[in-house]
Amino acid sequence: VKGFRADDDGKITTKLDSIKLEKTVIDAKKTENLDIAMNLDIRGDVREGGFDINRATETSNYSTGVTVYDSAGNAHSLTMYFNKTGDNTWNWSAAAKGEEMVGGEKGKQVIGATGTLQFTIDGKLQAQTINSNAFNFSKGAQPDQAIKFTFGDAILDGGTGTKGSTQYGSVSDIYKHTQDGYT
Repeated sequence: VKGFRADDDGKITTKLDSIKLEKTVIDAKKTENLDIAMNLDIRGDVREGGFDINRATETSNYSTGVTVYDSAGNAHSLTMYFNKTGDNTWNWSAAAKGEEMVGGEKGKQVIGATGTLQFTIDGKLQAQTINSNAFNFSKGAQPDQAIKFTFGDAILDGGTGTKGSTQYGSVSDIYKHTQDGYT
């Protein structure tokens, strides 16, 4: 590919020359924020016995996947599990593959974060809390990586409760998720 050269003062000349691109490396950025907009089906049943990571599919009401990055720029697929614990209340867990976590076992997921979502009787997000939050990704990544999980503009945080996650009488589904990490 050819282009017009610039002289020492930066002025473009009429002289054609090959365009040379220098290799640049962009530093990796770990995921610090994960925003999720979704609906949790108000019609879901409370699961007897609660959530069990070893039987995650059978003991959760809904699950979805999201990608996050550790401090070394490695991508990790987290599985988010949602469990209805009572009227208008849901617990969530974020789990990573065991082989990607310090001390984890291949084929067994490790929970890195948990929290609770509370909704009003008309399906608006009332409150969101994070109960635990420390991902110990392996392969030299920074230990105890905390990710701020945000599920919308909760009423108790001064929001409307409608921008982000809701609890309506329709199928549980994630609409959008964004995170700020990259390689």
